[in-house]
Amino acid sequence: MRYYILKITTRGIKNIEKDISLHFYPQTISKTLNIRKKNVKAIFGMNGSGKSAIIKSVELYRYLTTVKNYLTSTQKKYFDDLINKKTKSFYFNVIYAVYDEKNRNKIINIYSHSILVKYEDGFYKIIEERFSKLSKDSKTINGKYDLIFESKNGNLLTIEGYLGNYITNKTVNLLHDSSFFAIMKYYIKEFNGMLLEYQITPVETLYMKDLLYGGMMSLSLNIYLDIDDIYDAQSTYAYQFFEVFENLRDEKSNIDENIKINVNINVVKKENEKLYEDEIKNLERFIKIFKPNLKEITFIKKVNWDYFIYSLIFNYDGYSVDLELESTGIKKLVRLYPYLQYASKGEITFIDEMDANIHDVYLSKLIEFFEKYALGQLCFTSHNLGTMKELNYNDYSIDFINENIEIVSWKKNGNYSPYNRYRSGLIKGSPFNVNDFDYLSVFDVGEKDADNNRGRA
Repeated sequence: MRYYILKITTRGIKNIEKDISLHFYPQTISKTLNIRKKNVKAIFGMNGSGKSAIIKSVELYRYLTTVKNYLTSTQKKYFDDLINKKTKSFYFNVIYAVYDEKNRNKIINIYSHSILVKYEDGFYKIIEERFSKLSKDSKTINGKYDLIFESKNGNLLTIEGYLGNYITNKTVNLLHDSSFFAIMKYYIKEFNGMLLEYQITPVETLYMKDLLYGGMMSLSLNIYLDIDDIYDAQSTYAYQFFEVFENLRDEKSNIDENIKINVNINVVKKENEKLYEDEIKNLERFIKIFKPNLKEITFIKKVNWDYFIYSLIFNYDGYSVDLELESTGIKKLVRLYPYLQYASKGEITFIDEMDANIHDVYLSKLIEFFEKYALGQLCFTSHNLGTMKELNYNDYSIDFINENIEIVSWKKNGNYSPYNRYRSGLIKGSPFNVNDFDYLSVFDVGEKDADNNRGRA
């Protein structure tokens, strides 16, 4: 079972005042999901256009749906800095498919989840949250959706029966500060015990499966911003969610596959020792592609109660370097590696400024790999226009965010090249009206000096 994002709509982060939407797949839905030539999306735009704001909105959605009581007073300054100053609100909607990768990518269900946060009475609150499922007779993602749950102003609307009463009691007075799914993750062990202890009805079983599909989706999201991300609760939650899911169906799956290892988080549970060290070997193979003179990545491992603390050492011919002393480019690759690995193995990864510190040739080949072989979904922002050439002939793979904060999607069109049209200012709202002499006054070069330099050239 995997997840694939079909469409995202968001507003309210930084300079994004109005709704913008990213489309990742055709609106018409068939019985199976074909991700090839659609699973990689690059977002381009001028400096300050809002590229990072899009990735940040996905990250904020993930935090809202995974961290209980995320909207507390301790987060107020963070939201003050992040949320658009005019709207004082944040909206995020994601439409996604749940599909069975072991059954020819058969689509199980299409879901829509939205969340609205507003600033009221001195606090940021979840004003509305809605989770629904595409009706069986709908053929497009714009069709009719059947409501699964909805919360408004802190009150939950849900089904009746034992399960409904149980969920309502667990969410009372919490839905202003927490997403429903964040609360659900917090009580997931109790959910498991409740399922084992009580005989729930077939209708409640289907309802519970829908909730689990919704809760696990955000656990498949991985967001890389060019800052340290120490968020590590996902693997534990994923394991527990799959335990509950197994109690709702007959067949068993290997839930250990859902434990996520991040080589950048060097404090590791002893039970995950082998998984972590295997991942270091994979990291070594990855870095050797970019730096062939690397001999080996070794580590120093210290014991701290139930954890190991790792320090990575990069070994070359005749000398060794601690990771902390490595070049900026190598450290960037190490930080990127687990997020790329997640997408390769079937999850969803968003990366801000993926091109930073990566050579154009290597980056293009990396994108080509994800197009051809990756099992998951990759979306990234970039200033490097070379990646356009790799994605030129795909639909849903190139988006531009222009100076009007609008999304302009590239559709393949004969011999037209997005690279050439973008550089020539022919993409709507991206004129690039700049010349070399515009910098003369900025860098304090007089006209006489400039003329002399032209003469020497």
